[in-house]
Amino acid sequence: MPREAEIKISARESEGFLFEKYEYSTGAVEPLPFHTHSEYQFSISPNALGEYLCRGGKFQIAPMTLGIIHSGERHAPSDQLLIEKAASYRVLYAAPEEILSAAREIGWRKNELPYFKDFLLSDRNLAAKYLRLFVESSEGNLLSADFARLDFLTYLIGNFAQNKHSNITRGACPAAVKLIREYLDANFIRAVSLDELSQIAGVGKYYLCREFRRIVGITPHLYQNHLRVNAARKLLLQNKTASEIAQELGFYDQSHFGKNFKRLVGITPQSYAASAIFS
Repeated sequence: MPREAEIKISARESEGFLFEKYEYSTGAVEPLPFHTHSEYQFSISPNALGEYLCRGGKFQIAPMTLGIIHSGERHAPSDQLLIEKAASYRVLYAAPEEILSAAREIGWRKNELPYFKDFLLSDRNLAAKYLRLFVESSEGNLLSADFARLDFLTYLIGNFAQNKHSNITRGACPAAVKLIREYLDANFIRAVSLDELSQIAGVGKYYLCREFRRIVGITPHLYQNHLRVNAARKLLLQNKTASEIAQELGFYDQSHFGKNFKRLVGITPQSYAASAIFS
């Protein structure tokens, strides 16, 4: 049986953006489950052939190709169990309001979030601007980092975004699911019962669970856990301990938090915090 791959990560949060750099050695890995998050996710590997599961298919991703996951889009990284060559990835999470703000800089007049028809974008200028953003964000010059961020987003949106609604966007959700999703977004720390969600949505529990899973791709319970783990990433960057975060975010205990975090991120909270960049 091959040895387990070593995963190293560095992370930084800045102005509504979360930057993560992943470095994988060769070896066995445990596939991460399907999940969603409220942010847009962008990713590039400078040196490795990647794979992603989303939009009903499996996509092979060439090096220097930008992958885009919309806010609320169900997805998972590769389901492969073995990394045969060392690989690195640059992953950026951007709050929807930051994307919309950048879109308006170039004349975007609608309140809809920009939609990208193609999951994969192969464009040398786009890739260069994306990687430059990571360099500038790590060098501590606020003005140059701000410019690099705006340069990447306006190029991306100006050349590739559409106004088009799709079944990926939140606006396409039936009213009950949209309402519950927004409620969980605002109350993910609280202990929320299915009875409570059913009353808020005005539909039966069975119908709500069935439709939520059909549209979002996961159950309301898992969606709440994903929101908590995403919030935990940012708290770890504030140098908070795992026990403090578990209590603050509504996990049963530190062990429950650690299990959920590793399941979704691939490493323990302690490893994530140890290799993070505190700014």
